[in-house]
Amino acid sequence: MTLAATRPASWILARVLPYIDRVVLNLTRSRQTATEVLTGLPVLMLTTEGAITGRRYRTPLVYFREDQKYLLVATKFGQRENPGWYYNILANPEVEVTIDGMTSRYLGNEVIGSDRSNYWEMAVAHYPGYLNFQRRAVNRTIPLLLLSPLEKTVDEEPE
Repeated sequence: MTLAATRPASWILARVLPYIDRVVLNLTRSRQTATEVLTGLPVLMLTTEGAITGRRYRTPLVYFREDQKYLLVATKFGQRENPGWYYNILANPEVEVTIDGMTSRYLGNEVIGSDRSNYWEMAVAHYPGYLNFQRRAVNRTIPLLLLSPLEKTVDEEPE
């Protein structure tokens, strides 16, 4: 996991890993990703509606679970701008999350204030590499988004 937080590895991973994860997710019916195998961190598939285009976008992301909610960390591997999915959630907070082949609807909200500090500490405890990403992000504070369930399962993959 430490290698992924280095500047060269982050540059490569930011450009390659999402594509590899999509392929592995498709091959395993949304049950496994390359990121999970390489880092041991859990990954979900987030489906958002584009803030500008209105198109649906599917993005594999590392997540942390708290009860029925999921925390997403918008690091973009420490790049200077926020990831597109972050803006999509701000514009259209109703999203779909697929984990282990099951898809459910969630409402995304940015975590701010003292709650943000608590969730940031939780994220860093799970993956200390976030500290390196924050240092490299320069003039931005890495956003945290909390996804809360809206309803029961939308779609299930047959076994």
